[in-house]
Amino acid sequence: MYKKIIFFIIFFYVTACGSTQKSVQAFHQTIDTQHKNKMGISIYYEEENSIKPTLYFLSASISDRRSYEHIYHYLVKKGYVVVGLSTEGFASDFMTYHFYDAITYARSICKQKGLSDDKQIGLIGHSSGAGVLPSLAYKLFTEDKLGENGRFVFGASPWIDFQFKNFMKLPKDTNFVTQLFENDHSTDPRIYLDMYKLMDVKHKTFMMVKQGANHQTPFYDKPKTLLEKGVYEPIENLASFTFFNKDKAKTFSSKKIITEYLNIEAEGTLPSHKDYQQMLNGFMDSKNSFGCKPTANYAPNPREKECLNYQNK
Repeated sequence: MYKKIIFFIIFFYVTACGSTQKSVQAFHQTIDTQHKNKMGISIYYEEENSIKPTLYFLSASISDRRSYEHIYHYLVKKGYVVVGLSTEGFASDFMTYHFYDAITYARSICKQKGLSDDKQIGLIGHSSGAGVLPSLAYKLFTEDKLGENGRFVFGASPWIDFQFKNFMKLPKDTNFVTQLFENDHSTDPRIYLDMYKLMDVKHKTFMMVKQGANHQTPFYDKPKTLLEKGVYEPIENLASFTFFNKDKAKTFSSKKIITEYLNIEAEGTLPSHKDYQQMLNGFMDSKNSFGCKPTANYAPNPREKECLNYQNK
Protein backbone atom coordinates (compact mmCIF):
# COMPACT_ATOMS: atom_id res chain seq x y z
CA MET A 1 0.00 0.00 0.00
CA TYR A 2 2.82 2.37 0.96
CA LYS A 3 4.55 1.77 -2.40
CA LYS A 4 1.32 2.53 -4.27
CA ILE A 5 0.91 5.84 -2.45
CA ILE A 6 4.50 6.83 -3.26
CA PHE A 7 3.94 5.87 -6.91
CA PHE A 8 0.83 8.04 -7.21
CA ILE A 9 2.57 10.98 -5.54
CA ILE A 10 5.45 10.74 -8.01
CA PHE A 11 3.06 10.29 -10.94
CA PHE A 12 1.02 13.33 -9.88
CA TYR A 13 4.18 15.43 -9.45
CA VAL A 14 5.58 14.51 -12.87
CA THR A 15 2.22 15.07 -14.58
CA ALA A 16 1.70 18.42 -12.88
CA CYS A 17 5.18 19.64 -13.75
CA GLY A 18 4.80 18.50 -17.35
CA SER A 19 1.56 20.37 -17.74
CA THR A 20 3.21 23.70 -16.80
CA GLN A 21 5.22 23.80 -20.01
CA LYS A 22 4.25 26.91 -21.94
CA SER A 23 2.88 26.55 -25.46
CA VAL A 24 4.15 28.63 -28.37
CA GLN A 25 1.89 31.58 -29.17
CA ALA A 26 1.79 33.18 -32.63
CA PHE A 27 0.73 36.48 -34.18
CA HIS A 28 0.32 36.68 -37.98
CA GLN A 29 -0.08 39.76 -40.15
CA THR A 30 0.44 40.83 -43.79
CA ILE A 31 1.36 44.47 -44.42
CA ASP A 32 2.02 46.75 -47.39
CA THR A 33 5.45 48.39 -47.30
CA GLN A 34 6.30 51.92 -48.40
CA HIS A 35 7.60 50.50 -51.70
CA LYS A 36 4.28 48.78 -52.47
CA ASN A 37 5.25 45.25 -51.59
CA LYS A 38 3.36 42.84 -49.35
CA MET A 39 5.32 41.41 -46.42
CA GLY A 40 4.25 38.54 -44.19
CA ILE A 41 5.02 38.79 -40.48
CA SER A 42 4.71 36.05 -37.86
CA ILE A 43 5.74 36.56 -34.23
CA TYR A 44 6.33 33.48 -32.04
CA TYR A 45 6.64 33.65 -28.25
CA GLU A 46 5.66 31.85 -25.05
CA GLU A 47 4.07 34.63 -23.03
CA GLU A 48 3.41 38.35 -23.19
CA ASN A 49 5.06 40.91 -20.90
CA SER A 50 8.28 38.90 -20.76
CA ILE A 51 11.23 40.67 -22.42
CA LYS A 52 13.54 38.26 -24.25
CA PRO A 53 16.20 38.50 -26.99
CA THR A 54 14.46 38.82 -30.36
CA LEU A 55 15.50 36.89 -33.46
CA TYR A 56 14.33 38.08 -36.89
CA PHE A 57 14.29 35.33 -39.53
CA LEU A 58 14.27 36.47 -43.19
CA SER A 59 12.85 33.87 -45.58
CA ALA A 60 14.13 33.12 -49.06
CA SER A 61 12.48 35.15 -51.83
CA ILE A 62 8.77 34.27 -52.38
CA SER A 63 9.06 31.45 -49.80
CA ASP A 64 6.41 31.26 -47.10
CA ARG A 65 7.92 32.23 -43.74
CA ARG A 66 5.94 29.40 -42.13
CA SER A 67 8.08 26.86 -44.00
CA TYR A 68 10.68 27.53 -41.30
CA GLU A 69 8.25 27.20 -38.38
CA HIS A 70 10.09 24.18 -36.97
CA ILE A 71 13.16 26.42 -36.51
CA TYR A 72 11.11 29.15 -34.84
CA HIS A 73 9.55 26.72 -32.36
CA TYR A 74 12.92 25.27 -31.41
CA LEU A 75 14.33 28.73 -30.70
CA VAL A 76 11.25 29.93 -28.81
CA LYS A 77 11.55 26.93 -26.49
CA LYS A 78 15.19 27.91 -25.93
CA GLY A 79 14.07 31.27 -24.56
CA TYR A 80 13.79 33.63 -27.53
CA VAL A 81 11.13 35.63 -29.31
CA VAL A 82 11.23 34.79 -33.04
CA VAL A 83 9.83 36.92 -35.85
CA GLY A 84 9.42 35.18 -39.23
CA LEU A 85 9.40 37.49 -42.26
CA SER A 86 8.67 36.79 -45.93
CA THR A 87 8.20 38.86 -49.07
CA GLU A 88 5.63 38.14 -51.76
CA GLY A 89 7.83 39.73 -54.43
CA PHE A 90 10.98 38.54 -56.19
CA ALA A 91 14.45 39.65 -55.10
CA SER A 92 14.89 43.28 -56.08
CA ASP A 93 16.79 46.44 -55.30
CA PHE A 94 14.19 47.28 -52.63
CA MET A 95 14.44 44.06 -50.61
CA THR A 96 16.32 45.64 -47.71
CA TYR A 97 13.67 48.34 -47.44
CA HIS A 98 10.86 45.78 -47.57
CA PHE A 99 12.35 43.81 -44.70
CA TYR A 100 13.22 46.98 -42.78
CA ASP A 101 9.60 48.15 -42.99
CA ALA A 102 8.37 44.73 -41.86
CA ILE A 103 10.79 44.66 -38.93
CA THR A 104 9.76 48.19 -37.93
CA TYR A 105 6.14 47.02 -37.81
CA ALA A 106 7.05 43.82 -35.94
CA ARG A 107 9.05 45.81 -33.39
CA SER A 108 5.99 47.91 -32.58
CA ILE A 109 3.88 44.78 -32.03
CA CYS A 110 6.60 43.22 -29.86
CA LYS A 111 6.71 46.33 -27.71
CA GLN A 112 2.92 46.38 -27.36
CA LYS A 113 2.99 42.77 -26.19
CA GLY A 114 5.97 43.37 -23.89
CA LEU A 115 8.19 40.90 -25.77
CA SER A 116 11.24 42.96 -26.76
CA ASP A 117 13.10 46.16 -25.91
CA ASP A 118 15.43 46.10 -28.98
CA LYS A 119 18.55 45.69 -26.81
CA GLN A 120 19.32 42.10 -27.84
CA ILE A 121 18.73 41.30 -31.51
CA GLY A 122 19.73 38.55 -33.90
CA LEU A 123 19.27 38.62 -37.68
CA ILE A 124 18.95 35.24 -39.40
CA GLY A 125 18.35 34.68 -43.10
CA HIS A 126 18.24 32.00 -45.79
CA SER A 127 19.10 32.43 -49.48
CA SER A 128 18.05 35.90 -50.70
CA GLY A 129 16.83 36.57 -47.16
CA ALA A 130 20.40 36.04 -45.98
CA GLY A 131 21.70 38.16 -48.84
CA VAL A 132 20.13 41.36 -47.53
CA LEU A 133 21.47 40.90 -44.00
CA PRO A 134 24.60 43.11 -44.25
CA SER A 135 22.74 46.20 -45.47
CA LEU A 136 19.80 45.50 -43.16
CA ALA A 137 22.16 45.09 -40.21
CA TYR A 138 23.72 48.42 -41.12
CA LYS A 139 20.33 50.13 -40.95
CA LEU A 140 19.32 48.46 -37.69
CA PHE A 141 22.63 48.22 -35.83
CA THR A 142 24.61 51.21 -37.12
CA GLU A 143 21.96 53.77 -38.03
CA ASP A 144 19.24 52.84 -35.51
CA LYS A 145 21.72 51.62 -32.87
CA LEU A 146 19.68 48.54 -31.96
CA GLY A 147 21.17 45.55 -30.16
CA GLU A 148 23.32 47.48 -27.70
CA ASN A 149 23.43 44.48 -25.35
CA GLY A 150 24.06 41.88 -28.04
CA ARG A 151 23.64 41.58 -31.85
CA PHE A 152 24.46 39.00 -34.48
CA VAL A 153 24.05 38.13 -38.15
CA PHE A 154 23.59 34.49 -39.26
CA GLY A 155 23.28 33.98 -43.02
CA ALA A 156 22.62 30.54 -44.54
CA SER A 157 23.50 30.25 -48.26
CA PRO A 158 23.38 34.03 -48.82
CA TRP A 159 22.69 35.48 -52.23
CA ILE A 160 23.43 39.04 -53.38
CA ASP A 161 22.85 42.06 -51.14
CA PHE A 162 21.50 44.43 -53.80
CA GLN A 163 21.41 47.43 -51.46
CA PHE A 164 24.92 47.10 -50.02
CA LYS A 165 27.26 50.10 -50.27
CA ASN A 166 30.98 49.99 -49.56
CA PHE A 167 30.73 52.66 -46.86
CA MET A 168 28.47 50.44 -44.75
CA LYS A 169 30.24 49.27 -41.60
CA LEU A 170 28.71 47.21 -38.83
CA PRO A 171 29.47 47.81 -35.14
CA LYS A 172 32.58 45.86 -34.13
CA ASP A 173 30.60 43.89 -31.56
CA THR A 174 28.32 42.37 -34.24
CA ASN A 175 28.91 38.60 -34.29
CA PHE A 176 28.82 37.38 -37.90
CA VAL A 177 28.36 33.83 -39.23
CA THR A 178 28.09 32.63 -42.83
CA GLN A 179 26.77 29.10 -43.33
CA LEU A 180 26.76 26.89 -46.43
CA PHE A 181 25.34 23.42 -47.13
CA GLU A 182 27.76 21.00 -48.78
CA ASN A 183 25.38 19.94 -51.60
CA ASP A 184 24.11 23.48 -52.22
CA HIS A 185 25.43 24.73 -55.55
CA SER A 186 22.68 27.27 -56.18
CA THR A 187 24.78 30.39 -55.49
CA ASP A 188 28.24 31.45 -56.63
CA PRO A 189 30.43 31.10 -53.49
CA ARG A 190 32.35 34.23 -54.46
CA ILE A 191 29.25 36.28 -53.60
CA TYR A 192 29.06 35.39 -49.93
CA LEU A 193 32.80 34.88 -49.40
CA ASP A 194 33.48 38.37 -50.78
CA MET A 195 30.92 39.79 -48.33
CA TYR A 196 32.29 37.67 -45.49
CA LYS A 197 35.81 39.01 -46.06
CA LEU A 198 34.45 42.55 -46.05
CA MET A 199 32.89 42.27 -42.58
CA ASP A 200 35.22 44.12 -40.20
CA VAL A 201 33.88 42.79 -36.89
CA LYS A 202 35.47 41.27 -33.79
CA HIS A 203 33.97 37.78 -34.18
CA LYS A 204 33.12 36.06 -37.45
CA THR A 205 33.30 32.54 -38.84
CA PHE A 206 32.32 30.38 -41.80
CA MET A 207 30.68 26.97 -41.41
CA MET A 208 29.74 24.10 -43.71
CA VAL A 209 26.85 21.72 -42.96
CA LYS A 210 27.61 18.18 -44.16
CA GLN A 211 25.71 14.87 -44.40
CA GLY A 212 24.10 15.74 -47.73
CA ALA A 213 22.62 19.07 -46.63
CA ASN A 214 21.44 21.26 -49.52
CA HIS A 215 19.64 24.53 -50.23
CA GLN A 216 16.27 23.03 -49.26
CA THR A 217 17.42 21.69 -45.88
CA PRO A 218 16.10 24.61 -43.73
CA PHE A 219 12.58 24.18 -45.14
CA TYR A 220 11.99 20.77 -43.56
CA ASP A 221 12.06 19.34 -40.03
CA LYS A 222 13.65 16.05 -41.17
CA PRO A 223 16.05 14.33 -40.99
CA LYS A 224 15.86 15.31 -37.33
CA THR A 225 19.51 14.89 -36.34
CA LEU A 226 20.76 16.82 -39.37
CA LEU A 227 18.43 19.71 -38.53
CA GLU A 228 19.43 19.70 -34.88
CA LYS A 229 23.19 19.56 -35.45
CA GLY A 230 23.35 21.57 -38.67
CA VAL A 231 20.67 24.25 -38.27
CA TYR A 232 19.11 24.54 -34.80
CA GLU A 233 22.20 24.23 -32.62
CA PRO A 234 24.51 26.55 -34.63
CA ILE A 235 21.92 29.36 -34.36
CA GLU A 236 21.28 28.69 -30.67
CA ASN A 237 25.01 28.51 -29.90
CA LEU A 238 25.57 31.88 -31.59
CA ALA A 239 22.64 33.42 -29.70
CA SER A 240 23.83 31.96 -26.39
CA PHE A 241 27.28 33.48 -26.81
CA THR A 242 25.99 36.81 -28.13
CA PHE A 243 23.40 37.42 -25.42
CA PHE A 244 24.70 35.44 -22.43
CA ASN A 245 28.44 35.09 -23.13
CA LYS A 246 28.21 31.29 -23.03
CA ASP A 247 29.92 28.60 -25.11
CA LYS A 248 31.98 30.92 -27.32
CA ALA A 249 34.18 28.06 -28.54
CA LYS A 250 31.18 26.26 -30.05
CA THR A 251 31.01 29.00 -32.70
CA PHE A 252 34.20 31.04 -32.56
CA SER A 253 37.21 28.82 -31.99
CA SER A 254 40.94 29.41 -32.43
CA LYS A 255 41.13 26.10 -34.31
CA LYS A 256 38.97 24.54 -37.02
CA ILE A 257 36.11 22.45 -35.62
CA ILE A 258 35.26 19.22 -37.45
CA THR A 259 32.26 17.14 -36.37
CA GLU A 260 30.08 14.57 -38.09
CA TYR A 261 27.69 17.29 -39.23
CA LEU A 262 29.72 20.51 -39.32
CA ASN A 263 33.01 22.03 -40.37
CA ILE A 264 33.53 25.38 -38.64
CA GLU A 265 36.55 27.38 -39.74
CA ALA A 266 38.86 28.91 -37.15
CA GLU A 267 37.55 32.32 -36.16
CA GLY A 268 38.12 34.96 -38.84
CA THR A 269 39.57 32.55 -41.42
CA LEU A 270 38.39 31.50 -44.87
CA PRO A 271 37.79 27.99 -46.22
CA SER A 272 40.93 26.26 -47.48
CA HIS A 273 41.84 26.70 -51.14
CA LYS A 274 40.83 23.06 -51.74
CA ASP A 275 37.41 23.56 -50.15
CA TYR A 276 36.88 26.85 -51.97
CA GLN A 277 37.76 25.31 -55.34
CA GLN A 278 35.37 22.45 -54.67
CA MET A 279 32.60 24.95 -53.86
CA LEU A 280 33.30 27.00 -56.98
CA ASN A 281 33.52 23.95 -59.25
CA GLY A 282 30.23 22.66 -57.84
CA PHE A 283 28.52 25.93 -58.72
CA MET A 284 30.06 26.11 -62.21
CA ASP A 285 29.10 22.51 -62.97
CA SER A 286 25.52 23.14 -61.85
CA LYS A 287 25.05 25.76 -64.63
CA ASN A 288 23.03 27.77 -62.12
CA SER A 289 22.28 31.39 -63.06
CA PHE A 290 22.75 32.91 -59.59
CA GLY A 291 26.29 34.13 -60.15
CA CYS A 292 28.24 37.33 -59.54
CA LYS A 293 26.38 38.95 -62.44
CA PRO A 294 22.61 38.52 -61.92
CA THR A 295 20.29 37.72 -64.79
CA ALA A 296 18.24 40.50 -66.39
CA ASN A 297 15.30 39.78 -64.06
CA TYR A 298 17.18 41.06 -61.02
CA ALA A 299 18.81 44.27 -59.88
CA PRO A 300 22.56 44.65 -60.50
CA ASN A 301 25.04 43.31 -57.97
CA PRO A 302 26.73 46.36 -56.35
CA ARG A 303 29.89 44.26 -55.83
CA GLU A 304 29.92 42.47 -59.19
CA LYS A 305 33.49 43.53 -59.98
CA GLU A 306 34.82 42.49 -56.56
CA CYS A 307 32.92 39.21 -56.82
CA LEU A 308 34.36 38.32 -60.23
CA ASN A 309 37.87 39.21 -59.03
CA TYR A 310 37.56 37.38 -55.71
CA GLN A 311 40.72 35.77 -54.33
CA ASN A 312 40.34 33.26 -51.49
CA LYS A 313 43.12 34.63 -49.31
